[in-house]
Amino acid sequence: ARNAVGAVRLAEQGAFASPSALDGEAGLFASLRKRQAAAEVELFRGTPEILAVYHKPVPACNFAQTPAQAALRIARETKIGPERIAAIRVRVSRAGALYPGCDSSGPFAHILQAKMSIQYNVAAALIEGGVTEKNFDLLNDARLQRLIGLTTLLIDDAMTQAYPGKQGGEVEVTDTAGATHRARLDDVVNASAEDVRARFRAATEQAMGASRAREIENFIDNLEH
Repeated sequence: ARNAVGAVRLAEQGAFASPSALDGEAGLFASLRKRQAAAEVELFRGTPEILAVYHKPVPACNFAQTPAQAALRIARETKIGPERIAAIRVRVSRAGALYPGCDSSGPFAHILQAKMSIQYNVAAALIEGGVTEKNFDLLNDARLQRLIGLTTLLIDDAMTQAYPGKQGGEVEVTDTAGATHRARLDDVVNASAEDVRARFRAATEQAMGASRAREIENFIDNLEH
């Protein structure tokens, strides 16, 4: 949005750019050997692709979203404590398992490493019973290290075939009594607009207080005015 406003203001001042930057002889399409595809592009036809963009429900890598959500479902439905967990099996698509950083059991020196790891996000969700930034305070937590050590990451054929149209994930937890708790999601559940607002309010109120948080939210809501 900022780039768009900047482009309009520059144009108003007389600035101009190459009209063939995308589809010209030396344009982007040519550099990718896709120049012929430019003829197939139809502007403003159908639903804009930007509307397919979604907000992540988990503040982590895209491939960690669904497994973390499945783990959260188990944590909330069973109330199982981390000390009662004996084994964890996580199933994802081949793309998720092979993406750099996603199949990682640590050690985690930086938060970004934890955000990429499927194992970390599943274990943290089971411990915290939530999927917030608070989960990344557990880098050196003994409970988390133990759960990651009990975790096996597996490639699921059905999820692999469904990807990228759908991004499935499954978590199976065996407790110390031998009972198995399983949650499988065929696709990631996107964060709703209200989820985004609630997350914003929680973070802002903690940092600045409820009154200032309301002022900022109101300012954003009326930004175009």
